[in-house]
Amino acid sequence: TVQDVIDPLPVLVQDGPKSGHLQRISEMSGVPLSKMLFFDDDLADVARAEQMGVTSVHVPAADRRLGSCGLTDELFEEGLQRHTEYITLGYRIGHDAWTR
Repeated sequence: TVQDVIDPLPVLVQDGPKSGHLQRISEMSGVPLSKMLFFDDDLADVARAEQMGVTSVHVPAADRRLGSCGLTDELFEEGLQRHTEYITLGYRIGHDAWTR
């Protein structure tokens, strides 16, 4: 599950475009963008992250009134699988450095 593999630090919560946000997380954690896995409910942010070389998965919006999270174990597993495939195959769709 997500809770089993996520280190709580660094956690940065930020509204708006995620390009600077992801760059700061990369710098704080020492993890290159190409090794990061990103989930978001905004398709534009997902596309921007992919262009930066981050494996990205679109998730449905969370309903804060109900306390629900858009990220499910199934979507998390999908993200892990995609990320593994990208690294194994050595390419990313939409990112020049990873295009076959």
